[in-house]
Amino acid sequence: MALPNLPGPSRPGRSRFLRRLLLAAGVLVGLSLLAALALTAWKASVDRRLDAAWRRSLGGASFLERYPATSDNATVRDLEKLGAAIGVDMAPADTPGRIRPSPEAAKRFAAINGPLKAFYTADRSATEASLAPLRPELAAFLDSVRPGLDIVRKRLAQGPPPVWARNLEAGFETKIPNYVGVLMLQKLLLLDAREQLRAGREAQAGEILETSWRLNQAAADNNPALITQLITLAVIRLQQPILRSFSRAPAGWPERLLRLDQQSRILRALRCENFSAHLTSTFDRPIPDAKWGTQGQTFLRWVVWDHARRLSAMVEELPRRDVRSFDPDAFEREQRAAIPRWQVLARTLLPNFWDTWPRSAHVELEAELTALVLEERERLATGGPPRSTDRWPSRIKGLSWIYEDVAGGTIVHLDGDLKYQEPRPVPLRFTVRRAAIVIP
Repeated sequence: MALPNLPGPSRPGRSRFLRRLLLAAGVLVGLSLLAALALTAWKASVDRRLDAAWRRSLGGASFLERYPATSDNATVRDLEKLGAAIGVDMAPADTPGRIRPSPEAAKRFAAINGPLKAFYTADRSATEASLAPLRPELAAFLDSVRPGLDIVRKRLAQGPPPVWARNLEAGFETKIPNYVGVLMLQKLLLLDAREQLRAGREAQAGEILETSWRLNQAAADNNPALITQLITLAVIRLQQPILRSFSRAPAGWPERLLRLDQQSRILRALRCENFSAHLTSTFDRPIPDAKWGTQGQTFLRWVVWDHARRLSAMVEELPRRDVRSFDPDAFEREQRAAIPRWQVLARTLLPNFWDTWPRSAHVELEAELTALVLEERERLATGGPPRSTDRWPSRIKGLSWIYEDVAGGTIVHLDGDLKYQEPRPVPLRFTVRRAAIVIP
């Protein structure tokens, strides 16, 4: 049976329908525009807060103002040349035309790298100043490169201080100088200082340590990046066993050690990591190592920005926590749980370097112990007056040092400890005697 012809909508009906459709579309467009404007305003307010937080931590300057772009100066170039002569590669990676060790020199240094690492690993756990002789291969290598080390020290004394290349404006693509090479040079300098001390030449040992300190400070002040600060932390730790073996405190060192503020340096380094991510999110060019289309790059930049926003809150939370009971793994789990599951990139980029903050506090404690050891040895050597107290408050709030008299000396140890412990923790106790024991 054929269907009857039904009348279509009247012309006025069609007009009303079109008006309603256009009105709905206009409302949707308007709401989209309002949402986009609100999102833009919110993002701008977050950017202002981030910039203000970074400026507060840098005395009012931005990271780019505080750390403008620099190039390697003549001192850095000379150090590369002098380091290469003794087998230490200090030239930046992937940079043609820079001076590197000859194959023979590099091979000789590589042969003692293992024994050198083992020596410093054992030395850092010492709880008494006992200067044992070096292994024969280390002693022979040190003797062979000592003239070169002397030239290095003279060059650094000549000045100006080394200034390495730096360009924080590159964001994620920022190149870090070869500070690992600087660390290797420091190990050799400090090995020489220890041997000078073992031979009773404290003045020469003190001069080498002063060179080591100034070189380390130059690197720490040159670049706020986390890897830089971790390497300078490592050098400070290498210096402590040698300093504790002096019969008399080298001039200025106890005060210098008591003023160390490595926790602030690590917090600045973490903020720099955060700044680098935020800056990268503002680039018009594609984010490196991310092969996404144009629209994908736009989304990726927004996700990196959101990661920087979240990371900033995490970093600013650190100083609110008690460093004594801080657990890096628990902190990481807590922060990860607060990230939405859709933010896959933020979860992927969530750092695993939260242990650097309590580690910096531990280095401060190691340096503080050294200062107390030097002061106590001075008191014992000069027959000074009895101590007014057997307890000394630490700069780490809630911790203190205990003095215990023993035959021929004093034991200084920490009352309490940090919850965070490294796989091979450095003991925070030391037996102070009037002089280091030299083993023939």
